[in-house]
Amino acid sequence: MTPNGASNLESIIKRHTEEVLFDRQTPEQAAESFIKEPQAEIDGA
Repeated sequence: MTPNGASNLESIIKRHTEEVLFDRQTPEQAAESFIKEPQAEIDGA
């Protein structure tokens, strides 16, 4: 069973990884927004 808020985690990771790989975000920017997104998913679950 997937924990509440974790079902979108894989897509969130993939999106932020692609943002860095295609030079649309720095690793620091991606990390900052990545940390916020799963927390919002958990809070909304």
